[in-house]
Formats: sequence, structure tokens, C-alpha cells
Amino acid sequence: MDHHLRVHSCYDRNHLVVVQGEGSSLTYYFGVGLAWTLLAVVLDYVFIVQLFGASYYEVDVYFYYALTFLMPVGVGLYLLHIRKENVTG
Repeated sequence: MDHHLRVHSCYDRNHLVVVQGEGSSLTYYFGVGLAWTLLAVVLDYVFIVQLFGASYYEVDVYFYYALTFLMPVGVGLYLLHIRKENVTG
């Protein structure tokens, strides 16, 4: 299996970019969500807590982190479902 992400642009009336490669499994989207969330936590800590001295971590921040993780996973589930429908008929 080719582990490199290949991007092929498909210029049609909707101007879509078709992504092929690693995006074929839920594990990939889980990894993307995890990477986004870790990046958000680290950058929030560096730029908000350290730089501005904020000690603000309440429910809305944790909700933001949950959404940051769940968005790519949800998109992955949707894309895998659509791909499965296109293959089966």
C-alpha cells in the first residue's frame, strides 16, 4: 500500500479536489483528529496561557477540543460511507 497522500485536482463545475491515498481508512481520520487536537492544545498553552498569562480552562475550551477531534473523524465517517455507497452501487 502506498502510504503517501496523493492529491489529484479534478476541475469540473464544482471545482473539487479529489484526495486519494491514506484517506481510505478510519484510522487515518482518527490520526488527523488527534494531530489537530494535540496541535490546538500545545498552541493554546503557548500562546494563551504562557503569553497572556490566562488560567482559563473551562467547559467551552474542552468542548472546542472535542470538536477539533471529532470534525475530521466525522468527515472521515461521511466520506467512507459515501465511498462505500459509490462502490456498491
